[in-house]
Parts: sequence; structure tokens; C-alpha cells
Amino acid sequence: TATTTAALAARQASISAQGNTNLQTDKSDISKQSSAGDSKPPMVDTKTADTSSAANALDSKKASAIPSNGVGANAHPSSASKDESASVNTLVPASDVISTKPNDVKQAKASNETKESASMNETRNQHTRPFETLLADPKGQEEYARMHGRVIAAVLNALGPDYDYCVEMVSLLTPFVDIMTEEYDVYMSYRCLIEKHEAMFRGDSDKVKGATASFVTMFRVLQPELWEFFESEEVRAQQWVPSWLKSLLARQLPLPCVFRLWDTYFSSDDGLELHPFVCLAIIDLIQEELLELDGADVTAYLHSLPLMDIDQVIALAHNIREDVVGRGIL
Repeated sequence: TATTTAALAARQASISAQGNTNLQTDKSDISKQSSAGDSKPPMVDTKTADTSSAANALDSKKASAIPSNGVGANAHPSSASKDESASVNTLVPASDVISTKPNDVKQAKASNETKESASMNETRNQHTRPFETLLADPKGQEEYARMHGRVIAAVLNALGPDYDYCVEMVSLLTPFVDIMTEEYDVYMSYRCLIEKHEAMFRGDSDKVKGATASFVTMFRVLQPELWEFFESEEVRAQQWVPSWLKSLLARQLPLPCVFRLWDTYFSSDDGLELHPFVCLAIIDLIQEELLELDGADVTAYLHSLPLMDIDQVIALAHNIREDVVGRGIL
């Protein structure tokens, strides 16, 4: 009886142990299934999810995939093996790695717009060939020089032998070349200007001498101190006055100033008759700078004037003309 009882107890113990083992196995299977179910990439509706939800979904996938290969969430990528990297790349779909950030879309759009704008500017420059573009390369300089030669020659041929070439003709042409794109427009505008300014370019040099003498007379009366300074420094009127009168200051002033000054000449009733008084106004405005220079520097300064307030110059020119007429200087 004792032997039978012991055998029965042993069998019950064996059955109990086997049951516990099966229970543990079932729990392990359930845990694995649960883990497998959790490791599935969550479905993200890209149409409605915002940037932060998409990024969280991607982080969740990476977090669930990396620990399943035995690599810690904070581990450096270099600590994972090639097999682990391959496993991670397999678990994370390539489509999920594509950036969905709005900034990336804006940057791409801005880049495309910049490229299109640069292309349009390049095309426009190739067609218009403005003054600065022409002078930027040797071929452009040659083209620029040839255009000057063609236009000046054509105008002189059209106006006849009474007109003599001088270097100031080149300076008078430059503003038109700078702002116009068609050579025909340059030609017509330049020809009209030469015809209006004909007294300075006809073969009869007495007109140039007479205009210079009138200017010197006004200069001596209105600016006696500066005139005496010019005499002491041996700055002769013939060194700068004829050029100022012939070129309409296109040779001496920066182009922006020339444009503003010529706008007044071409749009007002005074026209080019105001020019000698404009020259006197400029002399009056720069006399302090001139008095600080010596002879050679004075001449150089007169041939290369600084940027000036042309509105102020024009206003002063009108006042000087009224003074000259009122005092009967001429």
C-alpha cells in the first residue's frame, strides 16, 4: 500500500509539472504573437496626418524594429551589424523615409523659381545687350565700339560735310546706347540731338569760340575769386570749357546725372539754352573743392565730376540766368 501511494504521488507531480510547462509555452506564444502584432508598422493616412504625426509613426516603426534585433534604441548605427542594418532597412518601407515636411516643398519650389528667373534674365540680356553687359567682355567692347562707329558715321553722312567729327560726339552717343536696345532708335535719337546742338559741331569754329567767350565772361563776373584762382594756377578756359559745352556734360558727369540733366533739356521749353547756366551752377557748387586743389588736379577734377544733386543744379541754373539777364552781363 505504501508503494502504491508513493507511485501515485509521483505521477501526479509529473502531470502537474507538464501542465505548468504547457502553460508557460502558451504564454510565450501569446507574448510572441502580441509582440509580432505590435511590431507591424502603423497605418498612417498621409492625406490627413500632419507632419508631426507622420514623423511619430516613422519613429514608432524604427523603435519597434530595432529592439527586435537586439540593438538598443539609443545605440549608435556603427554598433549594429550588417545583418541588423539590413533587417532595419527591410522593416522600414522606403516610401516612409521620403520627407513630407512643408519646408522642403517650399525650398524646392523656390529653387525652381530662382532657376527660371536666372534663365529669363540670361535670355533678356542676350537680346538687349545693355551698356554694362557689352563692356563686361572683350567681344562686347568690340561690339560697343563698332556700334559707336556705325551710328556716328551714319549721322555725319546724313547731315552732310558741314559737320566735323570731334571726341565729344562719342560722349553724346553713350547715354543712348546705354538705355536703348535697338540700333535704329539709337541712330534717330542721336541724330536729333546733333541737329539741336549743331552750333557746336559745324565746321565754323567761330560759334564755339563765341560760346566759350560768353561763358568766360559770365564766369569772371559771377565767380571772381575762383576765376583769379584759375588764373594763378594756370587753368586755361580752353582746357575745359569747350568740352563742357560740346558734350552737354556727358563726358564729365556720371551717367545717372546725365540722364536726369538731359530729361530737363529734352522736356522743358528752355532746352539746350539752359546748358551754359547749368555749367555755371556746377562751378558754383564745387568751388570749395576746387580751391583746395592745384593746377593739374583742378583740370582733372573738371573732366571727371562727382555725383551731384541735379535738381539742385537746375534750380541754381535758373537763378543764375535771371541774375545774368537782370544785371545785363551779356
